[in-house]
Amino acid sequence: MSIDLEFLSEEVLKAAGLRMPFGKFEGTRLIDLPEPYVVWFKQQGFPKGRLGEQMALVYEIKANGLEKLIRPLLEPAPGAENIHGNVGPGTAVDVSTEEPGTQVKTDSDPP
Repeated sequence: MSIDLEFLSEEVLKAAGLRMPFGKFEGTRLIDLPEPYVVWFKQQGFPKGRLGEQMALVYEIKANGLEKLIRPLLEPAPGAENIHGNVGPGTAVDVSTEEPGTQVKTDSDPP
């Protein structure tokens, strides 16, 4: 039995980049949902259908500490910052207006 890694990669990225369609975090990418919120869904039961499957996949990503591997692969919304307020990958930053010695945070920096 072989695993289609290309298909699996696409599914992981689709799930991670999907926006939550309802609730307190409506509009937030699933990968950016707070872990306790995703764990709550795991305990209560994920929604039925495709959304539930994708949330279950994101739960596994979070439970295994893989968010840092997934986030750089996602395209941020144009001009948007991620939930942590950091500049996302691929976002142009004009550092010429920064004060000398000022650093721009990236997703790879610790919080």
